[in-house]
This record gives sequence, structure tokens and C-alpha cells, in this order.
Amino acid sequence: ATNNPICANETFQLNANQAGNNTYKWFKDGVEILNETNDIFAVSIPGIYTVEVTLQNNCIAYGEIKIEYSPNPILNNTTLIACDENQDGFTTYNLFDSVQNITNNDQYLSIENFFYLDSLLNIVEIDSPESFENTTVSQIVFAKIMNQFGCSSIAEVTLDISNNGLIIPPLETCDDDNDGYT
Repeated sequence: ATNNPICANETFQLNANQAGNNTYKWFKDGVEILNETNDIFAVSIPGIYTVEVTLQNNCIAYGEIKIEYSPNPILNNTTLIACDENQDGFTTYNLFDSVQNITNNDQYLSIENFFYLDSLLNIVEIDSPESFENTTVSQIVFAKIMNQFGCSSIAEVTLDISNNGLIIPPLETCDDDNDGYT
């Protein structure tokens, strides 16, 4: 346990290779893993892994490692709303305004980057997320969020506009004393 876990859904290669004509036995949490006799073993779940290497001179070498996994961040997709003065569907957003909603204020999560997919589904990294102008109406951009161990997840941020118009009713009044003020 050295505070460097492997991210969820990743595998880790354990390599016990020793020169010579040797045999290998792998164990997980003290139980032999049957039919695993190669010098390299792929780990995909946490546990304490041990290898027993019978060297060609009949001496036995041992090795042990504790494998820990970190879950990928749990994120919330969100919608970011900005004013659109001319109501054309395009405006400027500060994408960082979405991070608290995405991470649910988890102090161990941080933003790595924002990106979107172009019409050919190529990833386009957003260079200025503090002043991003959407390129399509109701555009979806993505936020890559990492935990303190470098494990990441991706959340969707839907860019929407505020289309609340302000209607000012006409106000009629009389200037009773004819001074120009009512």
C-alpha cells in the first residue's frame, strides 16, 4: 500500500522473469491461481499477489506485491446556461463554471481539460475554456476530470442559453403641471 493504486478497468503486468529454465506459480491472497505458470501475470483485481519461482538449481525464490485499485471519479453531467443577448443560440461560456456541478464539490477531483467532437468525431481540445463560444446551438462539450491518483472520467456539459425575454409594459401618465416631468 504505497498510495499509488491502479485505475479501475486497467490491468497491470507482474513480471517475475528470472534467467534460466524456471517454473512459476502465482498466488492471490494466499490461494494458488491454477494454470498460471508463466513468468508474466496480468492483474485485473486488487489483492496480494505472490509468485513462487523454482529456479533451475531447485532453489525457490518468492516475490509479493499488494495491488490496489482506485475507482474512476463519479461525475454528474450538467447544463451550463449563459445569456444570449441577440437570441441567435450562440454566446460565450466560462466552462469552469460547470466544474462544481460535475464533481459535486469533491475536493479530490480536478479538471484536466475540456473538449468537443467535431463533425468527423475528432476530439478538439478547448484552448480557452474560460471564454468558449459555442459552435452549434445546444452544443455538448466534455470535461475530463481526474482524481488524486490520475484516474479519470468524462462528463457531458450541455451549453444552453437563457431565452427569458424581458417585456416592459407601456407606462402612460400625465404631466399635470406641464413641467415636462411626470
